[in-house]
Amino acid sequence: HRDLHSFPTRRSSDLLITNTYRHAFPQNQAGSISVEMEQPDGAGHFRLSVKDSGIGLPKDFSPDKAQTMGWQIILLLCKQLEGSVTFSSEGGTSVVIDFNLQSN
Repeated sequence: HRDLHSFPTRRSSDLLITNTYRHAFPQNQAGSISVEMEQPDGAGHFRLSVKDSGIGLPKDFSPDKAQTMGWQIILLLCKQLEGSVTFSSEGGTSVVIDFNLQSN
């Protein structure tokens, strides 16, 4: 069952990193990107976090209303993982996807 989650997890991180390079650091501004995959409670719960120190999201940004292909794919992949996604834009952008892997 982990294999069923590997593609959406990898693709989500790829898209988030690509968006960071494209949008977070205009005019070659210096900054940092952090990508973490953790298992916060030691059970089947996983967390993928992608954070940057860039310019952040627009103030009126809403992931549910985003018209860009990248965000729509991220939300679709999160749905495929049966997970939740949270966004924040303080001191850069942070996107966190939480999902569970069920063992059979």
